[in-house]
Amino acid sequence: MRNFLGIPIDHFAELNLAGFHHLADALGGVPVCLNKAVKDTYSGADFPAGPQTLDGGQSLAFVRQRHGLDGGDLDRTRRQQAFLAGAAKKLNSAGTFTDPAKLIKLIDVAKQDVVTDEGWDLSAFLKQAKNLSGGKVRFTTLPVERFGRNHGEDINVVDDMKI
Repeated sequence: MRNFLGIPIDHFAELNLAGFHHLADALGGVPVCLNKAVKDTYSGADFPAGPQTLDGGQSLAFVRQRHGLDGGDLDRTRRQQAFLAGAAKKLNSAGTFTDPAKLIKLIDVAKQDVVTDEGWDLSAFLKQAKNLSGGKVRFTTLPVERFGRNHGEDINVVDDMKI
């Protein structure tokens, strides 16, 4: 990825789908805002438009939905980013970083549901993460031009020049 993007990547973390559920439960819900109501029987997403706080099960349905969204999988990625932004906001407002019991619960979720690169100390990172929860995180998605197939697999075709 470093060679593809041409920028340094210090660490890598991947949250599995169950992690969205566990993180929302550990935080007592995660705030999100939907531009329009959705109902998707595949993912279980059934939400009105507007701001709301999602519990674990609702969070999982929210981040899994791709049917009925204009951008399909790309919109699902944007939903996952919106969830993580809401979680970061909740982390700061809920006093998680100053409450040892809440911090331990969060670290337990991370150990269960997050895969990181070797050498990344998640405990140390979480203690510094409060600096990321004040709107200082920016999510970006690669500039996907279209979908295609390569060697029988579905792929996203990215415009290298736009990166």
